[in-house]
Amino acid sequence: MTRPDMMPETGKAVSLEVVEVELALGAQDIVTDGFEGALQKAVELVGGKLIFNIRAPENSEYQRIAAISVSDGSVEQTVFITLGNDGTSFSVTADKAAINVNTDLPLL
Repeated sequence: MTRPDMMPETGKAVSLEVVEVELALGAQDIVTDGFEGALQKAVELVGGKLIFNIRAPENSEYQRIAAISVSDGSVEQTVFITLGNDGTSFSVTADKAAINVNTDLPLL
């Protein structure tokens, strides 16, 4: 069962699956493993599936955009991960609209 938690800085409800993906990815070494390797390890840790990992448009604030499907046992959720242009910072969200790119993301 997904239980929303409140993020103090944003005030938005965040599912446990989003937090789980963020923690799993944060435990990886993106510099050593690369973004793809870190994603694969995080996917294994949360028992999810990698949906896509694409290069972001050149005029974007991101290098890469990825999506992982995770489940709480009854409901599947898509979690989006963006890799910043610095190559080390990332963000995790379930809100596709929060990813600010000037193009369409792959259809899910």
